[in-house]
Amino acid sequence: MRYFTPICVCFAMLLCGSVRAADEKKDEKKIYVTGTWKWTLQIQGGDELALSAKLKQDGEKVTGTYYGRNNTESEIKEGKLKGNQLSFKVVRDINGAQITLTFNGKVDGDTVTGTMEFKNEDQSNSMEWKAKREKEAPKK
Repeated sequence: MRYFTPICVCFAMLLCGSVRAADEKKDEKKIYVTGTWKWTLQIQGGDELALSAKLKQDGEKVTGTYYGRNNTESEIKEGKLKGNQLSFKVVRDINGAQITLTFNGKVDGDTVTGTMEFKNEDQSNSMEWKAKREKEAPKK
């Protein structure tokens, strides 16, 4: 009987720790980025460019397609979601020049807010990026 009490105490502590860890896991909000995201970009001359990305999430890995000017498609590369931080790259050929677009942002529900960086051989520039996820049409 003398060993019974310490064993019971240890078991109870382990059980309480497991329950608390499970409760903490339940409280964590799962973030998903699968869907179509749209935003506009103001370019030189004051014109606005409508852009979008169709993302697919598998764990922390994010893949998909970026739709640029005139709805031209580019593959999303190095996409990942760590916590609520989304990042991905797109490489585009614009008039014979390779342009790398790097997107970084914080996901909050159906909104991503962050920065978009443009780089080519000679220059780089960054600007704010705010995308909204399109609501899916109900399935029939």
